[in-house]
Amino acid sequence: QSALLKENEAKALPPKELQKRLNEIIHDRPHCSQAYFLTYMNYLRVREFFGAVHALQRVFDRNPSAGAPPPASTATSEGKEYQYSSLNLAILHAEFGQPKLARTCLRECIMLAQENGDTTCLQLAHAWLSHLEGHSMPLPDKNTSGSLFHATSLRILSHLRHGSITGEPPSTLFGLLMVNDLLNCQRSMMDLVATGIAERTALWTVYGKHEQASLCAQLLLNVDLKSLGKTYNGNGICQVLCSLVVRLAHLGEFGHALVVLQHTKQRFPRYPQSRDWHLANHYVTVLRAIYRGRWVEATAECQYLHSYDPNLALLLLAHIAMAKQDFSTAESFIERLARNEQLEPLTRIRAMILSANVYLHCGHTKAFHLLNNAQLYAQKYHLQYEEALVSMHFAYLLLVHLRAPRQASLSLKAGLETILANGPIYDRARALFLFARILVEMEKHSPVGKRLQQLGTLLPTFEEAIEMFEKLECYSKTKDVYVYLAQTYHELGSF
Repeated sequence: QSALLKENEAKALPPKELQKRLNEIIHDRPHCSQAYFLTYMNYLRVREFFGAVHALQRVFDRNPSAGAPPPASTATSEGKEYQYSSLNLAILHAEFGQPKLARTCLRECIMLAQENGDTTCLQLAHAWLSHLEGHSMPLPDKNTSGSLFHATSLRILSHLRHGSITGEPPSTLFGLLMVNDLLNCQRSMMDLVATGIAERTALWTVYGKHEQASLCAQLLLNVDLKSLGKTYNGNGICQVLCSLVVRLAHLGEFGHALVVLQHTKQRFPRYPQSRDWHLANHYVTVLRAIYRGRWVEATAECQYLHSYDPNLALLLLAHIAMAKQDFSTAESFIERLARNEQLEPLTRIRAMILSANVYLHCGHTKAFHLLNNAQLYAQKYHLQYEEALVSMHFAYLLLVHLRAPRQASLSLKAGLETILANGPIYDRARALFLFARILVEMEKHSPVGKRLQQLGTLLPTFEEAIEMFEKLECYSKTKDVYVYLAQTYHELGSF
């Protein structure tokens, strides 16, 4: 049951039935520490955190049976049970925002691990201690022994996540990930193989290569993860399924996204994996409501989303406020995000672009300065897709506010390929609409006949943008395209 809860929770006993059997074992053998630890894992499934802490504490409270000194092997086994219980208790305190208690438990864990010579537990404890202290542990060298390999691989994956936030070169991170994946495959560690591919999917998403991320997710879902007769079905699988849900929603395939989401719910019904699909579900619901212009529904969903990801909820609330043309409220949400010093680069640059959008709609000259800062920030952290979005906003600024279509064309072309290859269809539709407008405006001083011919040539591009907006049920943007075409034909005298 412990192995199933870790690798394939769907095949484990239901929480009530498992707890009933554990209570029977504890009644017959009150000193069986494994039963208490499995009780802790079972409580985590249903988010009964008070019971989980109590189960770990009962591991320490139990008394040795029969009063006789246990054999040396038994004493060593009990010591290991104590140290891993201390480690898990420290993790729980860290999750509850109690760093002082977490450090106390970690110090006890380190002391027990040193007494028992358990280097694996010792490294895990030091990793958590470094995380609590805000330090980054040095990567292990090539001479790491096999017994430490699992902890070492987890440390490398943690380093990759940290490196993507601190702006390390992508080539360095992917090189390290490739070596780690190879070693995991050689040792048939399916949980680490799945986690490694999920981490690769996340990295491609951060760097704006959404099609590449989608391919990695599909690779993990189609690969055979069997080892010693067991099939892995853990956290890595859940994460890539959620990434596919979001990608399908970005492509306007909300029906397919719902099917994948339903499959994920059935496959990972309980905590902690359920947190990922709850987050994806709320995000997709907010996104669809924004496209449809249903602001009340979108705001209500953002309130649910706030408990899972407060920063993302604030960003979406700013989107909603701006769509309603409530620019002061949108700016207040963005300012709340900007005050967060620990904000991830991806969320920060999206907030910067949204802030520039607010000033663009207000006709404020500060928009150019904000876009320039966003472009430098994107280059610093290798956020290629967001850099392309900044180029598109520069093009809009040059076309609409500065009446410089040729310069706008150069700016848009810098990011057009990236947006069309990797972007959601909403961004692709906006880019196509802007591109066609720029080409029409570049012929503004030409004869009327030539301008009409150019407009007729570009009609398929306008129609493609309309189809994309209609697929998202974003009829307000569809209306903008029709209004622009009607005004342009009217100006050219073609009624």
